[in-house]
Amino acid sequence: MINFSLIVVGDSVWLDPSLDRITPLVKEILKERGYKLLHVTISPNSIHELRKCLYNIPEETEVILVCGGTGLSYRDISIEAVKPLMDKELKGFGELFRSLSIENVGLRAILSRSTAGSMGGRVIFVLPGSPNAIRLALEKIILPQLEHMLDMLRGVTHWRMDYIRTSTDTPLVDNLFILRYTLGRLKNVENFMLIRVKKNLLEGQLEDLRKSIKPLLTIESPNYVLLVLELKEGTRVDEILSML
Repeated sequence: MINFSLIVVGDSVWLDPSLDRITPLVKEILKERGYKLLHVTISPNSIHELRKCLYNIPEETEVILVCGGTGLSYRDISIEAVKPLMDKELKGFGELFRSLSIENVGLRAILSRSTAGSMGGRVIFVLPGSPNAIRLALEKIILPQLEHMLDMLRGVTHWRMDYIRTSTDTPLVDNLFILRYTLGRLKNVENFMLIRVKKNLLEGQLEDLRKSIKPLLTIESPNYVLLVLELKEGTRVDEILSML
């Protein structure tokens, strides 16, 4: 399950939280798709206060949503607060979001400075405070691409494609590749076997599987479990497969 944290930005909602229409919407959308809204906080339109909220995000958070404060007024400071803290900015996100928004709000879409990027190993999205805009961003852009973005941050998708595809009889394994690449979090290890297992076939056997094949890294998504095994000199692939 992917953990989200939400920061609602706005002076009025900070003074009167009963005005918050964003949190119930985000919670509903995420729940429908099996994601968890782990943490919610409200910030006034203040760079200092918004950054305090960001620094207090729970460690388990993988995705941060900052909603509100993306316009052109003097009090719209969310971009100024967040952008300097980003490791990398996804400029294409704002471009695509404004393009899709034209269908709903016309040329007013250009008034949004929404953006996205990575920050401390997490993905962060800075969105307008409009519930309709938030729904559009989540349903049309963020959630369809989320797992791929998180995999990129974890280093999973950046391998040199000099693999040998191998087949196996066991129904447990959906795809098995012998890979040679450098995984971002395991820089000193070069030879890997990456096994992608269908979660619905595990039926509670994940811990037993971990104990038997001792993966270096286990990455869970809603539908699959990725098991990363180091292939040392003399490792026999058929012996590993016999443990599945």
